[in-house]
Amino acid sequence: MALRQCGRATKWAVPLWAIYRKEIWMEERKRLRAENSETACAWYKKLMQKTCVVRDLDGIFAFTFFNQASKKPPNWLRKETKRLSAYEHLHNEFRRLKLPDDNWRISVKNETFEICPTYPQFLFVPKSVSDEDLKQMSYGRCYRRFPTVVWRNKRNGAVLLRSSQPSIGFFGLTNEKDISHYERIRSAISPDLNKKFLIVDARSYTAAWANRAKGGGFEGPDTYPNADVIFMGLANIHNIRYSFHQLRQTLNGALDPNIFLQNLQSTLWLHNICQLFNSVERCLKSLCNEGTSVLVHCSDGWDRTTQIVSLCMLIADPHYRTFEGFEFLIRWQWIEFGHKFSDRCGVLNTDDNEKCPVFLQFLDCVYQLWEKNTDQFEFNRRYLMKLAQHTFSGLFGTFLFNSLKDAIKNGCDPNDTDEHRHRCFQVWSYLGKHNTEFRNPAFREDYAGGMLRYPKTLPDLLIWRDAYYCTADQSLINNPVCFYVKC
Repeated sequence: MALRQCGRATKWAVPLWAIYRKEIWMEERKRLRAENSETACAWYKKLMQKTCVVRDLDGIFAFTFFNQASKKPPNWLRKETKRLSAYEHLHNEFRRLKLPDDNWRISVKNETFEICPTYPQFLFVPKSVSDEDLKQMSYGRCYRRFPTVVWRNKRNGAVLLRSSQPSIGFFGLTNEKDISHYERIRSAISPDLNKKFLIVDARSYTAAWANRAKGGGFEGPDTYPNADVIFMGLANIHNIRYSFHQLRQTLNGALDPNIFLQNLQSTLWLHNICQLFNSVERCLKSLCNEGTSVLVHCSDGWDRTTQIVSLCMLIADPHYRTFEGFEFLIRWQWIEFGHKFSDRCGVLNTDDNEKCPVFLQFLDCVYQLWEKNTDQFEFNRRYLMKLAQHTFSGLFGTFLFNSLKDAIKNGCDPNDTDEHRHRCFQVWSYLGKHNTEFRNPAFREDYAGGMLRYPKTLPDLLIWRDAYYCTADQSLINNPVCFYVKC
């Protein structure tokens, strides 16, 4: 669906899958409101036809758009050159991080997802662990999401790992498979087995204990030698969802300057972002200052864990601040490691209890970093704003699925080298260096490097106006010379 103004060549598209409720709220916070009943009724009928039906994959606009645009691609879509395979991408990263060949290797055991259906096909694992051992050791973690390396500090050799919680259970029984894997990881990192190892649990201590009733739990220093375990107490998806709802209400309500800051603070949105940065800071202190390796996990390892490791990598490594590096970061840490985009963004999911703007919160953090380090990113603020929009737009196939396995099954593999199997465009066909509107003129590749400055307290944070404040959208809807055009 689109709006077109008479006498003007411009069109304005409303991403239907992004609609939150018929008021109209957009998932990325924008609200559109009709000024009279006639306009409201016209919009209501149109939207009811498009949104109040059972959602199935074939009805997603990304597939329709691909079929039409493939015949005559618009200028803003990048013509795909030969893509690298998933293995080639990871092999390049293995070399870039300078992981020692004597201690580490790339496992291909999960290529068909036989070990873990929500993990990448190829993984960094200790060389001392065979593929068969890896398969057995995976049972030591919930959903078989075992610890695997995602980044290495080339200066001191410390590594960053991610996983889900250990499968310990209510009685705290030791899981020998997981402890064996932990020991082999430590041996691969350093021959000094007395060296400290930090485990960052994104949950609160109380929440971690409660998970034992469901077969989960947390590590203890008595069973995981030389491990320090800290609990960060980050809000879960239900609290983040409520916080975001309150933020929308605050920014779209009557902006009384006398109580606006009070209302904003009560949403806890910026507070939660500050807490997330505090968790990242603790990881970076170990990785970059102390030379201590870090394992990050929450309960399932696909929400808070992904946020923490992605921000650590972005702050510590300038490669991920380029177009190519940031695209790889999102594809690897979010899509391939199984962030549940379908459930969290609600594209195909009707269960409100599973919805949560986890990825949007991460992008808000990236925006905060961009504002403090404007010359350190190859892309500009508009790039981030557009990425936030297309997380919910349904125009691309990048954020439609809960795992890479699901994406491959439905013809949306971001690493597929055979273009004849593609069923939808990836958002990177639009967002990239080829599109000059997203380039940051302040970026200097020869100057960019080192760790980024990051916010440490609430006063350091900003409201992401580009993403959260309405622009001219509402005036377009209520313009009497507009008429509806069906796409």
